[in-house]
Amino acid sequence: MAQAQLPDLSQLLTDAWKLTKERFWLLLLLWLVQWTIITLIVIGAIALSLGGSLGSLFTSPTKFTAITTAANNNDFMTAFLASFGSAIITAILILLLISLILGPFFQAADIALAAGKKKIGIGEALRRGWQQFIPVLVAGLVMAFMVFGGLFPLVVPGIVFAILFNFALFEIVLHNASPMQALRNSAGMVKQHFWPVVGRLVVLMALAVGIEVIRASLNRTQQPLSLLISLALSLSFSAFSLMYSVALYKQLKAVAAGATLKLNVITIFSVIGWTGLFLLIANAVRSI
Repeated sequence: MAQAQLPDLSQLLTDAWKLTKERFWLLLLLWLVQWTIITLIVIGAIALSLGGSLGSLFTSPTKFTAITTAANNNDFMTAFLASFGSAIITAILILLLISLILGPFFQAADIALAAGKKKIGIGEALRRGWQQFIPVLVAGLVMAFMVFGGLFPLVVPGIVFAILFNFALFEIVLHNASPMQALRNSAGMVKQHFWPVVGRLVVLMALAVGIEVIRASLNRTQQPLSLLISLALSLSFSAFSLMYSVALYKQLKAVAAGATLKLNVITIFSVIGWTGLFLLIANAVRSI
């Protein structure tokens, strides 16, 4: 029995464009909510860190004297770092921790809104995103381990692994698959149609390059209207690229549902890559 084939590229573009038109404004509103949350957290982290630094500044005579001396000697960089260095480091650490949490949460919410069979509201998308936060986080960490391990030292295996795992998060959010099962399912489906999937991803990359060339040209003018058009292009293409991935996933799921791939070989490649990287670092440290 002949293996079912993916629909042609024109059908993929049509499906992606249809999804974009249907859910663009909802997706844009979801992103606005996400950006608002991020902004509030950033402001809160900075305020908390600066508040602590200012408090310690006035309660520590030694620190206050050192800062005053540096300022009197026109060494303003030293004075600034002495005043707010710890605050900056604290804020950065807080933001890194928050990004580790918000990244998977927002990714899952985006997929829930963009790829669900029925339209859902912003609140429901965020609720589903939070429900899938842990599985998406675990899958992301495992993918990072395998992909980066595959990149060293041959590069190509890591790229192949990234392509194979491209749809794992869709499996988690839309079908409640466990992280490892989602990785196996994504790899199995992509493996059956590897080169057609690669070709469609290359088309998306080419479109992205074209959009960036146009945006760079607009941004060089520094005209308000040009900058506004550039922003609109960026947002529109971001939405379209997500819908393109959704449409490609749905087409792939339709022709390769049930496919799975054991991850033994991928895991071995990744472990070898990480081992080689650690040995290289260890040798470099010893030679210093």
